[in-house]
Amino acid sequence: MSEKPFSGSIFYYGLDGAQASTVRYTVRMKDPVDGEVLDRAVQKAFTRYPYLKKHLKYEGGSIVIEDNPAPIVVLHTPDTVTLNAPETNGHLIAISWDDCTIWFNNSHGIMDGRGRANVLHTIMYYYCSERYSEDVTMEGVLLAGTPVDPLEYEDPLSPEIRDSDFKMKLKPGLKAMAPGRTLDLLKASGFKRTVKGHTHVVSLHEKELMRICKLDDATPNTAISLLIMRAVDRLYPEASKSPVAAVCVDMREALGHPKTHLSTTSYGKMIFDREMRGMDFSEQSTILRGQLMLTSSPEAIIPVAKSLRKIMALNCSGICAGIKNSIVKAANAFLRKDASFMVSYSGKSTYGSCDSHIHGFVSTPFVSEANIIVEITVADGLFYICWTQFFEESLFFDEFIAEMELLGLQYKLVDSYVTDGPKMQIQ
Repeated sequence: MSEKPFSGSIFYYGLDGAQASTVRYTVRMKDPVDGEVLDRAVQKAFTRYPYLKKHLKYEGGSIVIEDNPAPIVVLHTPDTVTLNAPETNGHLIAISWDDCTIWFNNSHGIMDGRGRANVLHTIMYYYCSERYSEDVTMEGVLLAGTPVDPLEYEDPLSPEIRDSDFKMKLKPGLKAMAPGRTLDLLKASGFKRTVKGHTHVVSLHEKELMRICKLDDATPNTAISLLIMRAVDRLYPEASKSPVAAVCVDMREALGHPKTHLSTTSYGKMIFDREMRGMDFSEQSTILRGQLMLTSSPEAIIPVAKSLRKIMALNCSGICAGIKNSIVKAANAFLRKDASFMVSYSGKSTYGSCDSHIHGFVSTPFVSEANIIVEITVADGLFYICWTQFFEESLFFDEFIAEMELLGLQYKLVDSYVTDGPKMQIQ
């Protein structure tokens, strides 16, 4: 049986050879990966998540999703994989590995970061149990044979969404959040957008960044956002518009679907207005935290969820695929202009006793909604800042590094690479 994807549709249409709305999540192990053990761990783990084994195809001019009984593929390669293709058994998820690294490749339509975390916890539980012959302890892990709650695969945006209990009113200090105030970094710089992502990965000690956060009334996502904003403002002091950060926010609780694996990402907004220029880092941090608390509150994101639902409802209607592609492409173009850059912070990884075998995590998204997206992860005493941009020039990244140095943050450039990420095909 085939059915039209609802929430996932916004990630499946509007691609046309551009970014495939996929994510490549890197798990850096402390020891070389045992591929055979990993394969067994993956196959056992996915018996717990049968609802994630799906295949996409065109049917009657629309994209449809259907069950896929084939095994999830585990590939020994560091190279880019193609999802929904023969090499990955037609799945929207694939695991690859090489040396000490495991990659979790997935379509953003089938799951978001929180959905992936559940599956990765299960995989790591089984992998470490066999690889190291130990009794793994891991809180909240979902294991094979345990009951599957229907709430795990229910679509949070398919039902009608409740009305917000109040209309958000901006306080005087937030008046600049009005539309049309965003500084478009590609337009300001004259850089050209590319299909491939240009990525830099930086690490810094967890204690160092948290010291700054505690000292300056910041959180990891507001602190990193502010550093980027200060860099941009220094580059364009005469600009009539301001740097705006879109910070990824989980809508699960607001929508009443806390267990769903599907993507439920909205965005809180922060703006670095001209009035903030003369303030010190701590004062600026306090303002940004207030902005983010206001714009990412459950009631504030309900109207955003309603807007997303309208787009997804159109994607599931009888209009032709060409129009659906145009709708999603227009939505992505709007998001790129609505924020100067995007930031996502997944919080500290907690893999129980498996943590002793894991060096770090790096999340690299390949999406059409942003020109710059910065993913923040933390493990083994280190923060990883994964900066992915869809243009070649390193101007903004270089200035961000300069801002870290001015703040006294010690860092290490872990990796730099250019890739088009996990690809995806729909036949």
